[in-house]
Amino acid sequence: SDEHAEPGYYRVKLETGVLAELTVTERCGLHRYRFGKGPGHILIDFAHAIEDDWDKGIVVEKASLDLGDDGTLTGSRQVNRWAKGRHIHFAMQMSRKPDRVQFFGDDGKLAPDGATSIKGNKLKVAFFFDEAGGDPILIKTGLSAVDVQGARDALAGEAKGWDFDGALKSARGTWAKALGGIRVSGGTEAQRIIMTSALYHAQLAPTLFTDRDGRYVGLDREVHRAEKGEEAFSTYSLWDTYRALHPLLTLIDPARAALLTRDLCRQTAQSPAGPPVWPLQGVETACMIGWHAVSVLAEAHAKGIKADYAAAWPNIRRRAFDRDFKDIDSTLGRGFYYDLGYIPCDEVWESVSRTQEYAYDDWAMAHLADAVGAKDDAAALRKRAQ
Repeated sequence: SDEHAEPGYYRVKLETGVLAELTVTERCGLHRYRFGKGPGHILIDFAHAIEDDWDKGIVVEKASLDLGDDGTLTGSRQVNRWAKGRHIHFAMQMSRKPDRVQFFGDDGKLAPDGATSIKGNKLKVAFFFDEAGGDPILIKTGLSAVDVQGARDALAGEAKGWDFDGALKSARGTWAKALGGIRVSGGTEAQRIIMTSALYHAQLAPTLFTDRDGRYVGLDREVHRAEKGEEAFSTYSLWDTYRALHPLLTLIDPARAALLTRDLCRQTAQSPAGPPVWPLQGVETACMIGWHAVSVLAEAHAKGIKADYAAAWPNIRRRAFDRDFKDIDSTLGRGFYYDLGYIPCDEVWESVSRTQEYAYDDWAMAHLADAVGAKDDAAALRKRAQ
């Protein structure tokens, strides 16, 4: 087959005949390209995003690319799509020096010959090789949501040298350990494949969000530093995951569940919007309804996972009782719910679902109120949840 995928590795033969391979470390991506004999080029497209058509306006608010004397390409950009305003920074190196480099600015305008940096919102850069065949061209890229230095640190700490196969072996080992949380016997081969695939999908997110030095961007858009042994995470799709994924992790990987619980307590305390809903790369998207971080935290506490629930409680309480606490898309109709016990369908969209989700979150918050000694709040929340 011209295409192969497995945890930690992807390979495809492109229509041009180039064989492309990808693997990863925690904060770096590694590429290996095998060209046929003759000229070739690699284009870095910094102008597009996965969700290009999700909203109107420009995709990238602002961006910059810079080519250093040592051949390292660095870049930063602010995305103007889902989770608007989020930043990403990278540092990239190639195993072979290109014969020519060309930057492209907004509307495809060519930068002057010899340019080593460019700014705009539709940026690209191409690396040209007069003879691309022979030794494969390897690329390694470090990522950070904090700054370019964080991306450089990722490269220096996780992608030393040009050992693609060594990185692949390590990635496979990481995934083998992650998939070893459940051991299955019996059934058909197809059923075992389905089970293992589901376990793999269950561990794609939340995603690591701390730099190697512990820095991360909080939901307050400030840079914080996690203590040693702690991590911050992104891609908490909580409306989708509070029912099954997080309960599963408490059973098959309690250490990871505890790490996520402590992180959710910190993020709840830091967020201007209160308990996380659907945070992505330091931005609260407010996607879906409810504020289901409280469900994850309540279950974790009920199962004996230690975390600073008291630090999270003030912002949880604000979302539970404070009518002046600004609503976001996921919390619309709270006033009706507080006064009537339900949300009228002619006043707020998704009224039935919102009523159900808010009531469930009330029940979860009641458990957390008991946990921090707020007995009167717990009683009020249990009554409202009925």
